[in-house]
Amino acid sequence: MKITVYNILLLILVILVSCEDKNVDGDFVTAEVFPFSMTLEKDTEHYGLWLEIIDKADMRASLNSFGQFTFFVPNNEAVTAWLGSNSIDNLTKEEAVTLVRNHMVNEVIESVDYREGCVQDTNLIGDYLAVSFGDDGFNTIILNHHSTIVHKDIELLNGVMHEVDQVIAPHQETVYDYVVNTSQLSILKEALQQTGLIDKLKVIEEVNKYDITRRKYNTVMAIADTTFNRLGIQSYDDLKAKYSTESDVTDKNNGLNKWVRYHVLYGAYFTSSMLDYDEMADAVNLESYCLGEGIQITESRGRIRINYNEVVDGEEVTEEYTSILKEQRNIPMKNGCVQYVNTLLDITPLKPAWVDFDPTNVNNTSVLPHWAANKAWVYSNWIYDEVEPGEIEEWNWETFPEQTTMRYVICNGWFYNNAAVWFDIGNNDGGYFEVESPLVAKGKYRIKVYDRRWKGGGTFKIYIDGKYITTQNQYYGAGDIIGAPAWINGIEFEDTKKHTFRIEYKEGNSGFIFGRVSFEPV
Repeated sequence: MKITVYNILLLILVILVSCEDKNVDGDFVTAEVFPFSMTLEKDTEHYGLWLEIIDKADMRASLNSFGQFTFFVPNNEAVTAWLGSNSIDNLTKEEAVTLVRNHMVNEVIESVDYREGCVQDTNLIGDYLAVSFGDDGFNTIILNHHSTIVHKDIELLNGVMHEVDQVIAPHQETVYDYVVNTSQLSILKEALQQTGLIDKLKVIEEVNKYDITRRKYNTVMAIADTTFNRLGIQSYDDLKAKYSTESDVTDKNNGLNKWVRYHVLYGAYFTSSMLDYDEMADAVNLESYCLGEGIQITESRGRIRINYNEVVDGEEVTEEYTSILKEQRNIPMKNGCVQYVNTLLDITPLKPAWVDFDPTNVNNTSVLPHWAANKAWVYSNWIYDEVEPGEIEEWNWETFPEQTTMRYVICNGWFYNNAAVWFDIGNNDGGYFEVESPLVAKGKYRIKVYDRRWKGGGTFKIYIDGKYITTQNQYYGAGDIIGAPAWINGIEFEDTKKHTFRIEYKEGNSGFIFGRVSFEPV
């Protein structure tokens, strides 16, 4: 009889059912923990209909398999309400698969991990699930503004499960659909149409410069008609008159065109991701469609402040910044989200700020697969991937020289307890990788590149935007791991832009681990 690895793993999961003792009213009881599908099977009174949808998708066995997942499970009442006069029999297998995967995230997220904004990773169809809270604070967690978690943190052998009171339907609307169909955005809609930017908001997937198809996300910083009206702008013509003296608003140098592009950001930025930067950093800079411009996010007591500025008049200090409206934020779409702001968001040059980034947390990286982004605090084991000589994988791992076989690993706990990238090069062949930084304001900076060398150390060179910067040349005994950062003092950037880091590793017995990069204004 042929026994596959999958069968063995499934057998281990079923046989090695763990038990934990829980004290209830002074008495100890035993609570059994099972894989996901088996958990549903044992409570069909509550979850039987969702199990039927799983069977329609032919996923029952696979959802018992080894892994660490978060499952959002609609109860029977939720599925019945969602079906209405329809039936599970009428679902196609593809529809059932999409629906089940829409309720899954490929990591364990317990109730204490949720923050207002979005679930910290996309679900298994690549969509973001918005997170908000009820009137009682953090006790009530609501997904996509309608589905409430009614039973939290049900422990599984392969993750955690949260029962929800409504089916979480996959996003159908794009950001384009939302802007076009929302009556309170008529002025902004016409501005997007007249400048030619509106069609950009339709895109769900794009082919990047490496000929790789990836999901596309945008964030619109929306201004409602009522906000325009309050500020004296009653129509599109009023808006055009304020920002443009030229008739051709499709020209990217036109004032109105630039203003409109400034309100569309690359990436899906929910409030939780806007605040997701290292404590050492001063701010996070978000790139807009207006070339070389972006908005700067700072935080004060949990409040997001956009383009914060202090105006000093004698002894009086006035704070100026743009806010996101509480009742109109984190609106999730198929290709991003919409955030309403409380005033005109005029183009403001970014201030130099301490920017700290981890290459595994940067969206537009040329080295990591999609699922590796935003994975700080997650990986506790090595994850290997071999790249054949000269081959370019999804994350565009290019070899140097082209005949060199490369290997990398994502690891955890080495640099500020965040992820890093392990480059195992070996045999003195050398190699390189490139990664793109966040948007950095023009100015003079001290840069630190955190790394570790091991098993003999080695030599590597650092390039920024194609310009050679410095060489690290250190050797240690076999097995030593050294973590001193490379310091780059006094680099002045003449433009606000993202920067490309290239690390070339040479002449080592094994390789190095690349951690974080920080920009400190001088």
